[in-house]
Amino acid sequence: MIFSNLGKVAREVLSEPGPNGTLSWGRIASSVVLVAAVVWIAHSLIKGVVLSSIPWRDIGEFILMPYGSNKLSTMVQAFSQNPVNK
Repeated sequence: MIFSNLGKVAREVLSEPGPNGTLSWGRIASSVVLVAAVVWIAHSLIKGVVLSSIPWRDIGEFILMPYGSNKLSTMVQAFSQNPVNK
């Protein structure tokens, strides 16, 4: 019972808002990359790396890259369908 509820929650989190609720590539990729970044930070801390020496900016860019590329492609598609100067 608890696993079926977790599946519903995961589907809601990874889906686009709206009535159809299709899975979003950007959200899925961002989630996978976020988990990878958490593992990266945990591994660094286990090895004894000082918090100030962890490349926080690089990790932030690593996490946001899939979401940003998805939004950029959506913007390009929107502009190509509706050009500003007709």
